[in-house]
Amino acid sequence: MGSTGKLLYVMRHGETRFNIKGRTQGMCDSPLTERGIEQSRAAHAFLERPGVEPDLYVTSPLGRAVETLQVLIGDDAPFERVWDLREQDMGDFEGEDRNLQPPFPFGDYYATRGGESDAVVVERVVAAARELMGRPGIDQVFAVTHGLVYAHLLKTSGIVKMAAGAHIDADPPNGCIVTLEYQDDGSFLLTDYFVPDAEQGPYTQGKLHEIPASGGSGGDAS
Repeated sequence: MGSTGKLLYVMRHGETRFNIKGRTQGMCDSPLTERGIEQSRAAHAFLERPGVEPDLYVTSPLGRAVETLQVLIGDDAPFERVWDLREQDMGDFEGEDRNLQPPFPFGDYYATRGGESDAVVVERVVAAARELMGRPGIDQVFAVTHGLVYAHLLKTSGIVKMAAGAHIDADPPNGCIVTLEYQDDGSFLLTDYFVPDAEQGPYTQGKLHEIPASGGSGGDAS
Protein backbone atom coordinates (compact mmCIF):
# COMPACT_ATOMS: atom_id res chain seq x y z
CA MET A 1 0.00 0.00 0.00
CA GLY A 2 1.36 3.40 -1.01
CA SER A 3 -0.05 6.91 -1.05
CA THR A 4 -1.30 8.49 -4.26
CA GLY A 5 -0.91 11.94 -2.70
CA LYS A 6 -4.63 12.61 -3.11
CA LEU A 7 -6.75 13.72 -0.15
CA LEU A 8 -10.45 13.42 0.67
CA TYR A 9 -11.81 15.69 3.40
CA VAL A 10 -15.12 14.40 4.78
CA MET A 11 -17.30 16.74 6.85
CA ARG A 12 -20.48 15.85 8.65
CA HIS A 13 -23.14 18.55 8.12
CA GLY A 14 -23.99 21.08 10.82
CA GLU A 15 -26.54 20.45 13.54
CA THR A 16 -30.19 20.34 12.42
CA ARG A 17 -33.55 20.69 14.14
CA PHE A 18 -34.10 16.94 13.93
CA ASN A 19 -30.68 16.37 15.54
CA ILE A 20 -31.66 18.34 18.64
CA LYS A 21 -35.10 16.70 18.73
CA GLY A 22 -33.52 13.24 18.64
CA ARG A 23 -35.21 12.20 15.42
CA THR A 24 -33.79 10.14 12.57
CA GLN A 25 -33.52 11.97 9.25
CA GLY A 26 -32.29 9.64 6.55
CA MET A 27 -33.67 10.86 3.22
CA CYS A 28 -36.07 13.32 4.86
CA ASP A 29 -34.69 16.70 5.87
CA SER A 30 -34.67 19.50 8.40
CA PRO A 31 -32.85 22.85 8.36
CA LEU A 32 -29.69 23.76 10.22
CA THR A 33 -30.04 25.29 13.68
CA GLU A 34 -28.15 28.48 14.55
CA ARG A 35 -25.51 26.28 16.11
CA GLY A 36 -25.37 24.24 12.91
CA ILE A 37 -24.79 27.40 10.90
CA GLU A 38 -21.97 28.40 13.26
CA GLN A 39 -20.42 24.93 12.96
CA SER A 40 -20.48 25.33 9.19
CA ARG A 41 -18.80 28.73 9.41
CA ALA A 42 -16.22 27.34 11.83
CA ALA A 43 -14.90 25.04 9.12
CA HIS A 44 -13.21 28.09 7.55
CA ALA A 45 -10.47 27.54 10.13
CA PHE A 46 -9.89 24.06 8.73
CA LEU A 47 -9.74 25.34 5.16
CA GLU A 48 -7.13 27.89 6.19
CA ARG A 49 -4.72 25.22 7.42
CA PRO A 50 -1.47 24.97 5.44
CA GLY A 51 -1.74 22.49 2.60
CA VAL A 52 -5.55 22.33 2.62
CA GLU A 53 -6.42 23.43 -0.93
CA PRO A 54 -9.49 21.58 -2.28
CA ASP A 55 -9.74 21.38 -6.07
CA LEU A 56 -13.36 20.32 -5.83
CA TYR A 57 -16.22 20.78 -3.36
CA VAL A 58 -18.99 18.18 -3.34
CA THR A 59 -21.99 17.47 -1.16
CA SER A 60 -24.86 15.12 -0.59
CA PRO A 61 -27.89 16.50 -2.46
CA LEU A 62 -29.93 16.66 0.75
CA GLY A 63 -30.75 20.16 1.95
CA ARG A 64 -28.90 20.11 5.27
CA ALA A 65 -25.64 19.09 3.61
CA VAL A 66 -26.03 21.62 0.78
CA GLU A 67 -26.79 24.36 3.31
CA THR A 68 -23.68 23.44 5.32
CA LEU A 69 -21.43 23.70 2.28
CA GLN A 70 -22.97 26.95 1.04
CA VAL A 71 -22.51 28.57 4.45
CA LEU A 72 -18.90 27.42 4.35
CA ILE A 73 -17.87 28.46 0.83
CA GLY A 74 -20.57 30.99 -0.13
CA ASP A 75 -23.72 30.78 -2.23
CA ASP A 76 -21.94 31.69 -5.47
CA ALA A 77 -18.98 29.29 -5.16
CA PRO A 78 -19.08 26.24 -7.46
CA PHE A 79 -19.78 22.80 -6.04
CA GLU A 80 -21.21 19.48 -7.17
CA ARG A 81 -24.07 17.46 -5.73
CA VAL A 82 -23.17 13.76 -5.57
CA TRP A 83 -26.24 11.54 -5.25
CA ASP A 84 -24.34 8.60 -3.76
CA LEU A 85 -23.24 10.71 -0.76
CA ARG A 86 -26.85 10.94 0.47
CA GLU A 87 -27.80 9.58 3.89
CA GLN A 88 -28.96 5.99 4.40
CA ASP A 89 -32.64 5.55 3.61
CA MET A 90 -34.35 4.54 6.87
CA GLY A 91 -37.66 3.61 5.23
CA ASP A 92 -40.58 3.61 7.66
CA PHE A 93 -38.37 4.88 10.49
CA GLU A 94 -37.58 8.28 8.95
CA GLY A 95 -38.58 11.14 11.20
CA GLU A 96 -39.12 8.79 14.14
CA ASP A 97 -37.54 8.87 17.61
CA ARG A 98 -33.86 8.00 17.37
CA ASN A 99 -34.24 5.64 20.35
CA LEU A 100 -36.17 3.29 18.05
CA GLN A 101 -33.04 2.86 15.94
CA PRO A 102 -31.36 -0.55 16.42
CA PRO A 103 -27.66 -0.85 17.30
CA PHE A 104 -25.21 -0.09 14.50
CA PRO A 105 -24.42 -1.77 12.13
CA PHE A 106 -27.97 -2.39 10.92
CA GLY A 107 -27.45 -5.12 8.34
CA ASP A 108 -30.68 -5.61 6.35
CA TYR A 109 -32.90 -4.12 9.06
CA TYR A 110 -33.96 -1.01 7.12
CA ALA A 111 -34.08 -2.82 3.78
CA THR A 112 -36.95 -4.92 5.15
CA ARG A 113 -38.76 -1.72 6.15
CA GLY A 114 -38.66 0.19 2.88
CA GLY A 115 -35.12 1.57 3.24
CA GLU A 116 -31.55 0.59 2.37
CA SER A 117 -29.36 -2.20 3.67
CA ASP A 118 -25.91 -1.40 5.03
CA ALA A 119 -24.32 -3.27 2.14
CA VAL A 120 -26.06 -1.09 -0.45
CA VAL A 121 -24.99 2.10 1.35
CA VAL A 122 -21.39 0.94 1.69
CA GLU A 123 -21.23 -0.01 -2.00
CA ARG A 124 -22.44 3.37 -3.25
CA VAL A 125 -20.38 5.44 -0.80
CA VAL A 126 -17.15 3.57 -1.53
CA ALA A 127 -17.78 3.83 -5.26
CA ALA A 128 -18.39 7.59 -4.94
CA ALA A 129 -15.23 8.14 -2.89
CA ARG A 130 -13.07 6.21 -5.33
CA GLU A 131 -14.62 7.91 -8.34
CA LEU A 132 -13.86 11.34 -6.87
CA MET A 133 -10.26 10.34 -6.15
CA GLY A 134 -9.87 8.93 -9.65
CA ARG A 135 -10.74 12.15 -11.47
CA PRO A 136 -7.82 13.51 -13.48
CA GLY A 137 -6.39 16.79 -12.28
CA ILE A 138 -8.11 16.51 -8.88
CA ASP A 139 -5.79 16.13 -5.88
CA GLN A 140 -8.01 17.28 -3.01
CA VAL A 141 -11.78 16.91 -2.60
CA PHE A 142 -13.87 18.39 0.21
CA ALA A 143 -17.13 16.49 0.75
CA VAL A 144 -20.09 17.25 3.04
CA THR A 145 -22.19 14.26 3.99
CA HIS A 146 -24.04 12.59 6.88
CA GLY A 147 -23.56 10.70 10.13
CA LEU A 148 -24.30 7.21 8.81
CA VAL A 149 -22.38 7.74 5.56
CA TYR A 150 -19.45 8.82 7.74
CA ALA A 151 -19.89 5.77 10.00
CA HIS A 152 -20.20 3.28 7.14
CA LEU A 153 -17.16 4.70 5.35
CA LEU A 154 -14.97 4.66 8.45
CA LYS A 155 -16.32 1.59 10.25
CA THR A 156 -18.05 -0.96 8.03
CA SER A 157 -16.55 -0.45 4.58
CA GLY A 158 -13.17 -1.91 5.51
CA ILE A 159 -11.34 0.53 3.22
CA VAL A 160 -10.21 3.07 5.84
CA LYS A 161 -6.95 2.17 7.55
CA MET A 162 -5.32 3.83 10.52
CA ALA A 163 -1.74 3.84 11.65
CA ALA A 164 -0.93 2.04 14.91
CA GLY A 165 -2.32 4.05 17.81
CA ALA A 166 -4.61 6.19 15.64
CA HIS A 167 -8.27 6.13 16.63
CA ILE A 168 -11.38 8.25 16.19
CA ASP A 169 -14.79 8.99 17.72
CA ALA A 170 -17.38 6.27 17.17
CA ASP A 171 -20.21 8.81 17.03
CA PRO A 172 -18.84 11.90 15.23
CA PRO A 173 -20.24 15.30 16.23
CA ASN A 174 -21.88 17.64 13.74
CA GLY A 175 -19.32 19.68 11.85
CA CYS A 176 -16.40 17.29 12.35
CA ILE A 177 -13.93 16.74 9.51
CA VAL A 178 -11.65 13.80 8.77
CA THR A 179 -8.73 13.79 6.35
CA LEU A 180 -8.37 10.60 4.32
CA GLU A 181 -5.27 9.96 2.23
CA TYR A 182 -6.03 7.88 -0.86
CA GLN A 183 -3.85 4.81 -1.34
CA ASP A 184 -2.86 3.07 -4.55
CA ASP A 185 -4.81 -0.07 -3.61
CA GLY A 186 -8.10 1.87 -3.40
CA SER A 187 -8.10 2.19 0.39
CA PHE A 188 -7.75 5.31 2.53
CA LEU A 189 -5.46 6.20 5.42
CA LEU A 190 -7.00 8.38 8.12
CA THR A 191 -4.48 11.10 8.97
CA ASP A 192 -6.41 13.90 10.76
CA TYR A 193 -9.62 14.40 12.72
CA PHE A 194 -11.02 17.83 13.61
CA VAL A 195 -14.07 18.80 15.64
CA PRO A 196 -15.79 22.12 16.44
CA ASP A 197 -14.70 23.47 19.82
CA ALA A 198 -16.12 26.79 20.98
CA GLU A 199 -13.81 27.00 23.98
CA GLN A 200 -10.50 26.24 22.27
CA GLY A 201 -11.22 27.98 18.98
CA PRO A 202 -13.31 27.28 15.89
CA TYR A 203 -11.59 23.94 15.30
CA THR A 204 -9.20 21.83 17.31
CA GLN A 205 -7.59 18.50 16.62
CA GLY A 206 -9.89 15.89 18.09
CA LYS A 207 -8.80 13.11 20.39
CA LEU A 208 -8.40 9.92 18.39
CA HIS A 209 -9.69 6.70 19.92
CA GLU A 210 -10.78 3.33 18.67
CA ILE A 211 -13.70 2.84 16.28
CA PRO A 212 -15.72 -0.15 17.55
CA ALA A 213 -16.55 -2.71 14.88
CA SER A 214 -20.15 -2.98 16.06
CA GLY A 215 -22.56 -1.85 18.73
CA GLY A 216 -23.52 1.68 19.72
CA SER A 217 -25.17 4.18 17.45
CA GLY A 218 -22.29 4.62 15.05
CA GLY A 219 -23.98 7.77 13.78
CA ASP A 220 -27.39 9.30 14.33
CA ALA A 221 -29.05 8.76 10.97
CA SER A 222 -28.49 12.33 9.94
